[in-house]
Amino acid sequence: MVKLHRKGQEIMEMPASVTKGHWVTRYARGITVLGVLMILGGAARWGAVIHQLFDHRIVDATFWMIFWFNSFDSAKWCVIGFLTMALSQLLVYVMGSGSKPGWILRKANGGLFIAASLSIGTAAVHFVSLHMSMSHNVSYFAGDWLVAMATNGAAPLLSGLSEALLYVTLGFTLRRVLPVIEESKGVV
Repeated sequence: MVKLHRKGQEIMEMPASVTKGHWVTRYARGITVLGVLMILGGAARWGAVIHQLFDHRIVDATFWMIFWFNSFDSAKWCVIGFLTMALSQLLVYVMGSGSKPGWILRKANGGLFIAASLSIGTAAVHFVSLHMSMSHNVSYFAGDWLVAMATNGAAPLLSGLSEALLYVTLGFTLRRVLPVIEESKGVV
């Protein structure tokens, strides 16, 4: 066991394998591979959406709702892939294997804000498409429509809003935490 010290005080005790970074680098590589797969999957989905746009014979309002939903979702996959890679860089940087934060980690707070806007966009498109599909269905009476929109329509909006708030909070936190980590590395 290795004891980690800060300003003369023992802050924690960790196994020697952790401090040498053996498992940290393996784990970070795995996270990076996952991030690259997310980016490639998002790009492939977006390519399928573009192919569908050029291949589709009838372009109606429903098609555009599906197109915009898939476009927002595909872009969100790519952004989350980059954020996953930033998470691996944060892990390496915090555990002491890296001397300075990587480029993706330094730009991750902007990526978190982009992910927040994509979450809100996806939720809005989902809500509008649900509203359109329900308003065209004549079997819904006024009371049934309100209940269905309150139960089914509120879920994507609340989910998208809470996801966006989570991303924004993480972005602000990351913006404040990275300088503190860098300063503490200089002190120790």
